[in-house]
Amino acid sequence: MTLCVQTSMTSANIATYAGGSADLGLRARLEYAASDAWRVSGTAVAFTQTVSEAFTPTGTSMVPTCNASSGPWYIDMNFPPNVGQQANTTYRAWFAREATPTTRVLYPRNNAGDAPNGWYPYVQLSWSDSRIASYLNSANGGVGNSWVFVQQSVSGGAWTYVAYGKGRIVREGNDPRLYCGWQ
Repeated sequence: MTLCVQTSMTSANIATYAGGSADLGLRARLEYAASDAWRVSGTAVAFTQTVSEAFTPTGTSMVPTCNASSGPWYIDMNFPPNVGQQANTTYRAWFAREATPTTRVLYPRNNAGDAPNGWYPYVQLSWSDSRIASYLNSANGGVGNSWVFVQQSVSGGAWTYVAYGKGRIVREGNDPRLYCGWQ
């Protein structure tokens, strides 16, 4: 007999129980009759699960704004510009699932004007964008609460994280949909 145990926690629970652990002991017993005339006991099995420290994102929190003029699923995420270096600053965005924020999938650009730039630093996401479907179907993507991370590079230098936001991806029929914030 094989016993599998799977645990999962929300971000709030991870923050609450970070650094803690839980012990679980299991003992199997098989009885043929209520009279205990025939009984077999197995060896007890025990394990401990430790809760990792809560994830703390790097950079400025981007508050998602649903752009009502373009429809309720068009999201703008604004963040502070790299003052003094606007013309030399390039940005790129990444998605990650709520439960695995350090496993990120690059949100590819369609063209050079598609991503945020030094003069207008915001990430604009559309619920109908094929790149959302690409993320949803990727090995590390999927439906549910998702992080959006932004990196910047100044004058072609190293990429550093400067902002993060939260969105929620669902599947309605065969189409992905992107909403503001987490649920």
